[in-house]
Amino acid sequence: MSTEDVKAKAKQTAKSVGELLDAVEKTARARLAKEAPKVADALDSSFDMASKTLTDTLKTIDRSTAKEQAELLKAYKSFLDKQAEIIEKRMASMKNKEPKSESG
Repeated sequence: MSTEDVKAKAKQTAKSVGELLDAVEKTARARLAKEAPKVADALDSSFDMASKTLTDTLKTIDRSTAKEQAELLKAYKSFLDKQAEIIEKRMASMKNKEPKSESG
């Protein structure tokens, strides 16, 4: 893969992740605004910081050589995968704690 290919992939990844973060943020804001407005306000700054951190990280990676970019992107993806795994575990844990409705 050429340097230009890696740069193009990195830019596309940044764009895709940015779009994903925007979609997640909009969905979370809409649901929280409806169910818990105070929580929605508190999370706004967290989403903004996460988005800025992602953008800054990808800009830093973009300044590296193609080989370094590939390694850095792989490491960053692993980091994000681990974070997603932690979130999934927490969501599963919370789901297990929900009171079950009684039938009959």
